[in-house]
Amino acid sequence: MKADKKWLFTLFFTALISLLIIFITSLYNYSNTYTSHKPYTTVHRGNGYPPAFAYYIYGTHGDGDRIFRLLLAVYHPRNRYLLHIGTEGSDEERRRLSLLVKSVAAIRAFGNVDVIGKADAMTYMGASNIAAVLRAVAVLLKVDDDWDWNSTICYAHWFLNLLRVIRTCLMHSPPLAEIAISSIIPVILDGKRSPWVILSRSFLEYCIFAWDNLPRTLLMYVNNVVLAQEVYFHTVICNSPEFKNTTVNADLRYMVWDNPPKMEPLFLNKSNYDEMVKSGAAFARQFAKNDPVLDMVDSKVLKRSGSRVAPASIFSLEARLQRELGFGSKFFMAVLFQKFQQFVGTLAKSPTFAKDPRRLQFETDINRLFLYTSYNRVGKDAEEADIEEIINMASKSDLADQEKQVQENIHSQITNFCTFMDHILLPESKSHDETSQQHTTTPRRSGLSLAIGRTAPPSMQIDIPETKPLTFAETRQRLKDLMGYTLELKPSQIPHEQAGRGLFVEGEADVGSVIALYPGVIYSPAYYRYIPGYPRVDAQNPYLITRYDGTVINGQPWGTGGETREAWTQSSVHRSRPSEAPSETGSDRVWKMLSKPLEGSRLGFNGEVLERRNPLALGHFANHPAKGTEPNVMVCPYDFPLNEKGMRAYIPNVIFGGVDEVKMKRFGSFWFKSRGESDDGQQTGPVMKGLALVATRSISNEEVYLNYRLSNSKRRPSWYTSVDEEEDKRRWS
Repeated sequence: MKADKKWLFTLFFTALISLLIIFITSLYNYSNTYTSHKPYTTVHRGNGYPPAFAYYIYGTHGDGDRIFRLLLAVYHPRNRYLLHIGTEGSDEERRRLSLLVKSVAAIRAFGNVDVIGKADAMTYMGASNIAAVLRAVAVLLKVDDDWDWNSTICYAHWFLNLLRVIRTCLMHSPPLAEIAISSIIPVILDGKRSPWVILSRSFLEYCIFAWDNLPRTLLMYVNNVVLAQEVYFHTVICNSPEFKNTTVNADLRYMVWDNPPKMEPLFLNKSNYDEMVKSGAAFARQFAKNDPVLDMVDSKVLKRSGSRVAPASIFSLEARLQRELGFGSKFFMAVLFQKFQQFVGTLAKSPTFAKDPRRLQFETDINRLFLYTSYNRVGKDAEEADIEEIINMASKSDLADQEKQVQENIHSQITNFCTFMDHILLPESKSHDETSQQHTTTPRRSGLSLAIGRTAPPSMQIDIPETKPLTFAETRQRLKDLMGYTLELKPSQIPHEQAGRGLFVEGEADVGSVIALYPGVIYSPAYYRYIPGYPRVDAQNPYLITRYDGTVINGQPWGTGGETREAWTQSSVHRSRPSEAPSETGSDRVWKMLSKPLEGSRLGFNGEVLERRNPLALGHFANHPAKGTEPNVMVCPYDFPLNEKGMRAYIPNVIFGGVDEVKMKRFGSFWFKSRGESDDGQQTGPVMKGLALVATRSISNEEVYLNYRLSNSKRRPSWYTSVDEEEDKRRWS
């Protein structure tokens, strides 16, 4: 009897060692026919975002097309996918599947789908199916461990409703704002001892690493069990102190059974369509290959056809999640970034832009702004056709057309902002024209007028419209009530002693929104030498910013705004010589020789009235993000048309030297005077060359971060960490 027990022990021990060797070997030999990189970092995950899924989709001989079609139905840029054709299929089938995957532009761009090259045997008898799932999970963890849930799907399933999956994952957890996605209820079972379960990453890591040996021991025992996938994970969960009592029984499938039920459910067809859709299930099973009911689901539910990914998973889902689960504009932005990355890649290969990286960076910035601001203009409730048209235009329209559209989009937002400000500040009983003639005053000398060197004769008077006696704080709050957001200055959240004050959004602003305007004095290249502190203008002034066309804006004189609508002088004055630098270097002297001051020249200025209670005129307080933090705004050149008299008071800038400025052309590092028409040969009306800060994602009650893109040719401050070194190089090349 003792001999028999020893023999049984030896058998079980040998079987266990064999299973471990097979499992470990398969991990090392788990090569991919098609391996992709991690998704772009612009696909946001984590707290405040919907959970990310890792899908393992498998089939056998002859199932490649069905696996691919199921992938297109369930595809989303934020998720990860692993496709597997078992050993019954040929290498040619796996190669063909990988080519089909590569043929989809979205998948190529986001790089989140892999195809297994070295296949595994799978059978319902024994533990082979469980081993295949565990190996697949190990690969998914290796290529991208930043997902939250795993779902194993057979080729015979069909996708119906991702919202049901996400809602089920979240419905039993505390409020999303209080905890991270990864810490919500760890396991979901769909009841009835089903093999089709949704499992959390933490539980699957436990099954693979098996730090208390339970998963390994159980794997050995189920080696001789029929349909082991119906008992393995369930048993591990129920017997693990860490994971027991963490299950949610929710049937996520729609199936029709015989009476009494047999081993497999009935095949679904058109007669089941209405009931299947009304069920609200996430998946349905099972279908005959290319059954017409699948075409009905594709066209009516998923809104897809052919070899296209389901647009509902990219566009319509975003709006539904926002309404039902409270998530912001995350999904659509992933598609925008996909197109943006494709655009950058195309331009980077151009011989022209290889010689002019600065031009490349300018075009990529305009393309991004076109996508952001166009999406903002069509609104949250945009139809799929509107979104596709934006992407199509971004791919095909030339730079000039995109620049014009960006200007129109920004001007439309600023027009709305000015309308809100009129509503807030102008007396209700009088029109704008009437109030503009209410009273006149002799303007006082202020910080901004001193900065631009304006001196008004005592007799000079400017008409100042009558406004409501509101404080800056009251104006700011009323703008938030009308527009949905406003700005506030308070201590920055950047962990650096020099961070100082930061710029914060109060409320919620959508992607593509004008978050702030950059205020202050505008210097064209002809007047660089009049910037205070020239030639080392940035030595004592951190509020300078430069547009691509060479225009410099000095935000320092604006400060934090004011409490009134003020008049700025209008006259012709004698300019004094530019300020001398404390010490001169050789390069300083070269600058001064090439830009010798015009002694005794008369510089004219038009009379201007500016609203100092402008809540958006705080763009110069936006901080550069700390290491590991992404910027949430970008600069956008905005040419304000000066013939828009009714809006002028809300544009927080003045032009040094007047509107009729001398045009300059750049040669290398220097600017030379030039007169004539615009670059495109057309005469343009007078404009004020300003800057706006545009949101690159949804911003909700958080600090505003702007990528400063400081030149790498100069010593950078200790607090500066480059967001993208290549962008910095291209910007200042």
